[in-house]
Amino acid sequence: MTALQGVVLVVASVISFIPAVHLASYAGSERFTNLRRFAFLIALWSIVLLVNPITPQIAFSYYLHVLRFPLIFAIVYYCYKTITSYVGATAPKGIDIFAATFFVANFTIALTNNLHLWFLDLSLAEIATFDDILFAAVGPFFYVHAFLSYGFLVYAVGTFYRRYRYLSRKEPYQRAGFLFTVAIAFAILINIVHVFVFPMNIDPTHLTVVAFSLLLYRLVYRKDPHYAMMREGRETLIEEMREMYVCMNSEGEIIEFSKALRERFDLADHRHIDTLLDELRQKAVLYESIEALKNKTADKPYLYAYEKAFSIDKQGNEGKLLLLYDESEFVALVSELEYLKNYDVMTDMYNRNYMESLIQAYDNSDKSYGMIMTDVNGLKLINDNFGHHAGDRLLKRYAAILKEVANQHEGVQALRMGGDEMMLLIPNAEEDGLKAMIRSIEKRCMDEDILERISMSAGYAIRQQGESFEDVLRRADISLYTAKDEDTLEYQKALIDHIKKKSDA
Repeated sequence: MTALQGVVLVVASVISFIPAVHLASYAGSERFTNLRRFAFLIALWSIVLLVNPITPQIAFSYYLHVLRFPLIFAIVYYCYKTITSYVGATAPKGIDIFAATFFVANFTIALTNNLHLWFLDLSLAEIATFDDILFAAVGPFFYVHAFLSYGFLVYAVGTFYRRYRYLSRKEPYQRAGFLFTVAIAFAILINIVHVFVFPMNIDPTHLTVVAFSLLLYRLVYRKDPHYAMMREGRETLIEEMREMYVCMNSEGEIIEFSKALRERFDLADHRHIDTLLDELRQKAVLYESIEALKNKTADKPYLYAYEKAFSIDKQGNEGKLLLLYDESEFVALVSELEYLKNYDVMTDMYNRNYMESLIQAYDNSDKSYGMIMTDVNGLKLINDNFGHHAGDRLLKRYAAILKEVANQHEGVQALRMGGDEMMLLIPNAEEDGLKAMIRSIEKRCMDEDILERISMSAGYAIRQQGESFEDVLRRADISLYTAKDEDTLEYQKALIDHIKKKSDA
């Protein structure tokens, strides 16, 4: 072997390790099992070719040379498996069993070749130099080996083309069809020339197969989306996604946090999760359950925080992953539904549904409370003569008055029962206090302009020992209707007179 041939062999061997080393990182993926074994066997062939000429033991060189034949058959078989799995074809079980049986036969015959000369027509006793091994005539079983190896390669190409009509419409299969055909045809041709026509010091079939494996890896599998996701998933795909996360060790020291989180909230670099969360809470609301959102009205993004522990089994290390999801729209929807559930839309007061939710709590408590029940007088006259928009405006004004009075007293709640009936619910109520609140409401309703004046009636009740909420409400209602007196009739008469004067004018 000349120096130039040695350099070519070394370069080819180095190239053969590129796919093998890269694919070793994805040993857990069944999708690339056949390609990975194909690449590893080619790398092993390279090692055999490098070691064989320099070993001082001629017997070792002899058996290394003969063992190339089962090794080459294994490479051919996994080339076939790689191509069929790539196009989604299923290899018949019978072929797999036959290939395994034939490989065992190859291996056994190669190890015992000195006894029968079936692979190499040369015994150990006839060897003087390594060139004797390299240029020895082949035995009869070699032709069986060569025929079946060529047959597997042709069958692989045939399997590919049986599906090519469908696959040719897709990338990267268009390029793959030409690549498979040319590379396999060239490998068969050059192998025939090398074995039967012109033996060479350096095996051209090895160079061809190395080139084919590299092209197969780079032009086909590197463009496969499954391989791309495994190869660049963490570094590229996750980084470009909108998900926000923080990865840390068990002590809270940050390993990394996502580009999306950093850019969304313009966060500085942090070494510990506590300082990162301190800055993040200034710019967003973090919550772990929907219950934590009650009474939250911050004008900030809402981030749902989910923490998950993980361990790296091989290293025995533990860590935590904090996932952050922007749920601002969800929180806004929940808040709106919660509002509609408990508030009256027109008056922004608590509604009857909210009151129903309080009944059980009040009935299970011994605490004293009072109710002021009110309604608006003359609402029908306003609606009939000035339109419902005028009646709605009147109810809104009156609701604002009740809420203003309620806000002046701790714990007092204003509720709209329905229509023009509205209530104040007062904890620890006393009769004098309730009367004072009614007078305060009446004072705010007074106006010299009859159209701006609000005529209202009010009644009240204070819970007695052991009395249910419904009983207190019933007594407050009776008190309300008892309170409708001559003032109510006087307001209605004055309003009717105003309407008639306006109509006559």
